[in-house]
Amino acid sequence: MTTDLQQWVYSFANQGSWNTGNVVKNDLVPGSWGRIATPYATRFRKIPTDTPITIPQTASAESFHHFYLPESLYLHSPTLYLQCKLPALSPGNTYVTNVGLHILKSLVFLSGGQTVYQIDDVRLHMWPDYINSLGSQQKTTFLSTMFGGPTGGTARTVMVPVPLFSSAYYCRGGYQNPHGAWPGQSFRNQRIEIQIKIAATTDWVATGAGPTEFVEPPKIVVKEIYPTQAKISALANQRGTFSLNSREFFPIGGTKQSITAAQSNGTHQTDILINKPDGTFSEFVVIAQASAVTNENRFTFVRPTYMKLEMDSAIVLEYEDPDIIRMLHYAAGYEGTESQVPARYIFGAHTGRYAGFYVGGINFDNCTNVLLSLRFNTSAAVTFEIIGIRYCKFVINSSGLLRKSYV
Repeated sequence: MTTDLQQWVYSFANQGSWNTGNVVKNDLVPGSWGRIATPYATRFRKIPTDTPITIPQTASAESFHHFYLPESLYLHSPTLYLQCKLPALSPGNTYVTNVGLHILKSLVFLSGGQTVYQIDDVRLHMWPDYINSLGSQQKTTFLSTMFGGPTGGTARTVMVPVPLFSSAYYCRGGYQNPHGAWPGQSFRNQRIEIQIKIAATTDWVATGAGPTEFVEPPKIVVKEIYPTQAKISALANQRGTFSLNSREFFPIGGTKQSITAAQSNGTHQTDILINKPDGTFSEFVVIAQASAVTNENRFTFVRPTYMKLEMDSAIVLEYEDPDIIRMLHYAAGYEGTESQVPARYIFGAHTGRYAGFYVGGINFDNCTNVLLSLRFNTSAAVTFEIIGIRYCKFVINSSGLLRKSYV
């Protein structure tokens, strides 16, 4: 059948009130050719830690291991990797799924002896925030590449990311939003000290007992970056000029709290009076779990059915039922099921899509008292903590010291 498109085409002239604005796309001509600003080559380099990293057999044996990056590094990725070769387990013992997610427990960075960044619980504070920003295929690839894959007792190697403060892992969707190369020559005699805490072997298994030692001592893997010599000279030493806006995970309201199964009835309310924290926050994360947390469900969460925020007795936010909480999280761009994505007090616009830019937030400078209220309705005991996502700025000063501020 022959068609006549002329009437359709003639109608374009009558659409002038809509055919306005800047041209954003033209499918009828080839796209313009672009380029990256600086081409570069890369290679991976393995660095031993200052003292061999061993596997703690109990939680009480957990301790920090520290290391410094060598001065011979000029430019490299701000994400390091801890290469851990895990042995095969004897029959009846199995590693938990994605065992690498369970290995790194805490992370601290110091400059000139002063703590400038720390994550008390990498597993619950950082990984859910990043992983839930990935699409399903990206998530599958990321987990299988880095963390060891399905449960089982076979030997495996995991590459546990150790993100420096400028790593893209602190961004949602950070795989698309790198924060630049690490300027390794900016510190000289003020080298950054990195401290990591490895979780006990009991946290690594789904059944039975975990390994007692690694196949070989873990090493730090660094991706070195090699642009032209002129670019290396310009980028490797940024004393007095380096500045980066990022985010940090800040504990709100002290230690973890618990309610009993009888209190998780939808009406019992837990009120948390917090000291007024400095800085601007895009969200407060309510990391809540059933009290019987196992290695297998370490990343399974429950949400409150009611959430409220008061500032000097004025109600600023009130999420009155679980349907409102679910829809608010969807509208803000958080992806995943309720058991995958912890509940949040959301202060920014489209906070769930944060990718290295300001999305709004809340600041508590103009108030005296801040009160958070929560109700749960799980008919089971719940343990929870609240983590604030706070904007922060990092600079390397003229003395080669890394410093952080909240303004």
